[in-house]
Amino acid sequence: MVEYRGIFWENLMTTPSVDEFLAAYPADLQAIAQRALILSVIPDAIEQVDTSAKLLGYGYDCTYKGLICGIAMQNEAAPDVSVDDNGSGR
Repeated sequence: MVEYRGIFWENLMTTPSVDEFLAAYPADLQAIAQRALILSVIPDAIEQVDTSAKLLGYGYDCTYKGLICGIAMQNEAAPDVSVDDNGSGR
């Protein structure tokens, strides 16, 4: 167990890097992950991987309390939830 900023993390040393995490996803999904945009708006943000949630998190510390935003990665396209002319879903 590792202590980091007063928090004990069991898997801090086994968490993959962001590049290793993204390598598991198709190139088109890697390309649309807006990492550069987030880091340009919040340059001091810590970029972290949450493998169980399939999430890239951005915040000022390594806790959910300090989380500002995240990118949730999915292997499949989102379902079509558009609305037709009658106001009902397709």
